[in-house]
Amino acid sequence: MKFNPDCMRDILLYLEENLTLSPDLEIQFISVQDLSKNLPYPIQEIANMVLVLDDAEFIDASRFDAGNQICELLVLRITYSGYQLIESIRPQPVWKKIKSIGQNIGSFSTSVILQIASGVLTPMVNAFLKNP
Repeated sequence: MKFNPDCMRDILLYLEENLTLSPDLEIQFISVQDLSKNLPYPIQEIANMVLVLDDAEFIDASRFDAGNQICELLVLRITYSGYQLIESIRPQPVWKKIKSIGQNIGSFSTSVILQIASGVLTPMVNAFLKNP
């Protein structure tokens, strides 16, 4: 299964908007099925990206298997690194540049996405600091 950077971004933005804690501080998780109902990707692709985001420690997910089948896959929270990634890829103009550069160099790993985002955002920040 291929890494889909758009799916990754959409999952993170959806989680940021929809993950909550109850007033009693109970985690209100989001299941892969919930993500599949609200995002335009096949459930297999969403599940794969959730597992990748969990492996990369951008989210905390809980997985329950029976044999070789995932019975339940729940997202509990976004990690600090996950929030940093979200802030790096949130603005649509920045995301378009990241995707363009990634396509030109032929790489879309999360570490490459973060490196490209830094390269795109740094000149924007510097320009703003020079001309507030």
